[in-house]
Amino acid sequence: MFPSGYYQTNIRALRFREIVRMVGLRKAFTTYLVTRFKRPQNGTWMPSLWGSLECRQEDLSEYIWQGTKPHRADFEKLGFAVCRYSKITKSLNPNLRDSGGMVYLDSSRRFVAHLIYHQLYVPAKGSIRNIIVVAFTAVFEHSFIYQQFLSHVQRRRDQPREFPTLESLRCWFDDRQVKRFEERVRRRLFVPMTAWYANTDSRITRQLARAT
Repeated sequence: MFPSGYYQTNIRALRFREIVRMVGLRKAFTTYLVTRFKRPQNGTWMPSLWGSLECRQEDLSEYIWQGTKPHRADFEKLGFAVCRYSKITKSLNPNLRDSGGMVYLDSSRRFVAHLIYHQLYVPAKGSIRNIIVVAFTAVFEHSFIYQQFLSHVQRRRDQPREFPTLESLRCWFDDRQVKRFEERVRRRLFVPMTAWYANTDSRITRQLARAT
């Protein structure tokens, strides 16, 4: 329905309940008011399908390997295995210095997890900020979180979907990404950028080179 391309994030379109999930109820009201005056920012190629993010293991930087080391060990202890390495290569955010991650699948081939690393430059502080995201539940520093997740799953009447092949996982991933992308474009949370930015990758490469 919506073409692939570079989109800016229009945070004025964020809903209040989404802000609550991001910053908590205590800060939500102030944050909500602030976002009403923010302009669309950055620019990333969307939708982020499996193939557009997939990379080789050796393409990930040493910063990513060092930063995710303890979390990767936790995933391995829980029986998860890497099924894809990913890296953002099409971004117009000059403050994004490094980004990459892994997609995991557990031994039952039913539970998918994401380990994502971002390295951002913070202009206001003149410093580098490292961000590590673990999804589908929370940070896997303790297996108790995983047990809580399994307990919640077991309370459901239906069974989680099985991914017998890597292709079945890829199809599910892309289908979910497209649906989320289109819903957010309809809400104007993601705003298409002008043809000047999205015309060629060479222009983007030059812009990022100047920013870094």
